[in-house]
Amino acid sequence: MPFQSYEATAANNGEWLLQNPLLLLFSGNNGIIARHLRASLPMPEDQCWTLLEDDIQDLMDPAPPPPVPPAARHRWMIFAQNENGGLRLSRVERIRGLSDRQTELLITLSPLVLKSLSADRTRCVVQQPANARQWSEELALDGGVANLAGPWTWCARELNIGAAVMGGK
Repeated sequence: MPFQSYEATAANNGEWLLQNPLLLLFSGNNGIIARHLRASLPMPEDQCWTLLEDDIQDLMDPAPPPPVPPAARHRWMIFAQNENGGLRLSRVERIRGLSDRQTELLITLSPLVLKSLSADRTRCVVQQPANARQWSEELALDGGVANLAGPWTWCARELNIGAAVMGGK
């Protein structure tokens, strides 16, 4: 399922109306990650970076000039997935990255409670649980600060370390 930007408006009882979705492209030469890294050159020596809510908002703004003041920002980056026949939405809270020839991403998300959904899925009402746990997804793009001409397509991470926790004696 895609990442999308939604206009978020506070509603009643801590609920939020999400509407007017825009598709967000992470991959490709014009994807938000490639654009962010090109704008950040030269990178710090360790080539690590973090995007917080305001930084993510800057990447989502379709027309950067003039800059939108933080108080007027009302768009959320949402990840949607189908799970057991139902729609599950999560809000992107932070993106951390490490970039060299590849760009590895750790995306931190907060689950949302879906209260209502329009038939065409362009409007919904959600609530942010007070004690929600965050979860993270690790993704990688085949392009980076040492490979700006790369295709910037989704790829396997260069180093995948798996672990299993076994019961003790």
